[in-house]
Amino acid sequence: NHSTARIAHSPSTMVQTNTNKRSTLLLLSLFFGILYNTTQALPGTCSDGTAVGYSDYASLTTDALLSEGGETFTICPGVTLDASDGGAFTSSNILIECPTMDCTITSSDTVSAVSVISENNVTFSGVTFAGFSTEDAAIYVNTRELSNTTEIGAVYFEECSFINNTLNENSTLVYVVGHITIEDCVFEGNSGFLIVGVEEGDIAVHSSVFTDNTSGGTLLYSYPFNGMSITDSCFVGNSGLVLAYPDPDQGSYVKESSNNYAVYNDVMFCPGIVDGSSCVFFDAPVCAVTSDDVDDDVDDSSPPSMAPSVAVMSTPAPSASPSASPSGSPIMATPAPVAATVTDSPVTTTSAPTAATTAGASSISFMTTASVVVAAALVHIV
Repeated sequence: NHSTARIAHSPSTMVQTNTNKRSTLLLLSLFFGILYNTTQALPGTCSDGTAVGYSDYASLTTDALLSEGGETFTICPGVTLDASDGGAFTSSNILIECPTMDCTITSSDTVSAVSVISENNVTFSGVTFAGFSTEDAAIYVNTRELSNTTEIGAVYFEECSFINNTLNENSTLVYVVGHITIEDCVFEGNSGFLIVGVEEGDIAVHSSVFTDNTSGGTLLYSYPFNGMSITDSCFVGNSGLVLAYPDPDQGSYVKESSNNYAVYNDVMFCPGIVDGSSCVFFDAPVCAVTSDDVDDDVDDSSPPSMAPSVAVMSTPAPSASPSASPSGSPIMATPAPVAATVTDSPVTTTSAPTAATTAGASSISFMTTASVVVAAALVHIV
């Protein structure tokens, strides 16, 4: 369990105030334009009269900011926290948990986001992120900003849900500078340019479900020179250009892709993960995630993809790609005309027939166009 290894002691041992932390808060106040409290709030008795935890976002972020690390912050059962009430999480080696799996973090405005500016190891467990309609990333994580070394940290989402977040068409739901691990999570009914975007660090997705998400680009994106791993995960009823895109022009690559299930996805090109000049289809016969953990849209009896397991691009990807030092929201370029639409079934092209009539040959045709359009669309990432 990732969480247990990182927790050293409970909130009761938290240091009340700290000169360095206060200085950090003042700097954050200048950076974010928010006046942070430098007095510890401490968790209180929840509305059920028995549990002890946090019932408002301001108290939660204040205590997390003042933390010396190695602590657990428990959210009260059944509460909804408003991210517009608080600031950023800046401590390392902390766990924000909802043991009852019924806590929600949302935002009542279009500018506030869940922000994590930390050196390393921040974990969210059992938390639902829902109802965000932000103009930029709804969840922004940077585990390099405060680091004194060349090493970058990690954020972990375990048994979390991301539900019905409707973002600006150029925005990203979860944007991470650093490493990210997504395990036993559900992404359902979200829309934006990217669902998860990762810069510099590796991305690992395990035993998670993506259903009914709408992306102007791709659900999962990473760059530069980082690896993407997707295992035992399910993709149902999503739309976009491709499902997963470790940017080959930026030196990103597939570390692992295994036992992933995909049906009824409306994608232009690759119903799987782009690996260099190839599309590796998600073609597991059933969803590996148990039915108790997924939405009704995922039906283990659904037919698997009939597409070939690997489709090869006939030409290398073009050089157009995201800036190495992005400075704004992702901008969707006007896509070139496309030759085909992929819906997890044998590819049907709209171009004139050629001598090659197999599904594999058709895949070569649409992947050539895909290399042009995807690179053009992902010209500028947050």
